[in-house]
Amino acid sequence: MVCKMDSVRINKFISQSGFCSRRKAEEYILNGDVFINNICVKDLSTQIDPTKDSVTICGKTITQEKKLHYILFNKPKYVVTTLSDPQKRETVSKYFKKFSERLYPVGRLDYESEGALIMTNDGDFANKMMHPSFEKVKTYSVVVDRKLSELEIKKFSSGIVIDDKITSKSSIKFDKKLFNNFQYIVQIHEGRNRQIRKMFAFFNSNVVELKRIAIGSIEIGNLKSGEYRYLTKEEINSLLSTK
Repeated sequence: MVCKMDSVRINKFISQSGFCSRRKAEEYILNGDVFINNICVKDLSTQIDPTKDSVTICGKTITQEKKLHYILFNKPKYVVTTLSDPQKRETVSKYFKKFSERLYPVGRLDYESEGALIMTNDGDFANKMMHPSFEKVKTYSVVVDRKLSELEIKKFSSGIVIDDKITSKSSIKFDKKLFNNFQYIVQIHEGRNRQIRKMFAFFNSNVVELKRIAIGSIEIGNLKSGEYRYLTKEEINSLLSTK
């Protein structure tokens, strides 16, 4: 292995290859699954020369991707936000089979929910997006079976305790009355498991339908369920902004 000006840390090289996120790459390294020129490495600070060194993970050769993809996907209901599922449920990978590169989701959207989800093969981008300093407000359209009172709305937005931890301040606005249900627009910046469903359940209001309609300033717009589009450079930059 050579350490030059064009050398790169092994975890960064793996994430930039699109094989996985940098965090996952570090797990592979520490588990002894990464080999450089047939030598096992467990040191996260190891540098490689991408033009000369051979890198394998669990026997698979890793190469740098020539093209990086940044995609806004409208995830349908009853699709798992992972690349594989032990229960054999449909996963988001089904919608990206035509790509030779391996795309993976940034963050999660629960099985019963639909809407905006970022897909990419850029591990560095994914890693930054999941860091708290880059956390973006996420906007949801939520249909519930019971209307909240003004006092409940005030409590909802100021923070309530779910899973033994208080939620951060959020925004909730009544949108419209439906046949037997009520629609709200909710904005949160946390990513806790089934958070919005649990927040409404706190007030004995059950979620009938939940759709993420925006991530930061990027709206799902007229994308149909199961469709996707490429993000613009401006949108990518907005996601990487810490403002």
